[in-house]
Amino acid sequence: MNEKKYRVIILGAGFSKPAGIPLANDLWCEIFAKSNSLSERASKFNDDIDRYISYRQNCDDVKLIKENINFEEFLGFLDIEHYLGLRGSNTWSSDGNEGQVVVKTLIGEILSKYIPPSNNIPALYLEFARRLHYHIQL
Repeated sequence: MNEKKYRVIILGAGFSKPAGIPLANDLWCEIFAKSNSLSERASKFNDDIDRYISYRQNCDDVKLIKENINFEEFLGFLDIEHYLGLRGSNTWSSDGNEGQVVVKTLIGEILSKYIPPSNNIPALYLEFARRLHYHIQL
């Protein structure tokens, strides 16, 4: 029997650190800084932050300040709210509510500043790619 073999490689977020790409806490600092200048529908992101802070206060008796929110926990809050349809008919789109779409857009904008050009990829990544190869068995 000819059985195909596949390999799954799981890399954590820390793998991007040597390239100078910010991890979650640093990313939150930049997102939060940019969120102060949002207007129109995008400004609902700030309402989401306020709702999250209120939620954590009411449910967990945790007092948060906007600048020190755990970014990953906040995203989880937005995801649960969206995928469980907790906003009912106020759900904005299948891609997420306003806050989620703003976060995705800001992450893309921020990360694009940090991705090294192809002629300056850190050696660690080139070596990692060199070590990937297929083992073909006939």
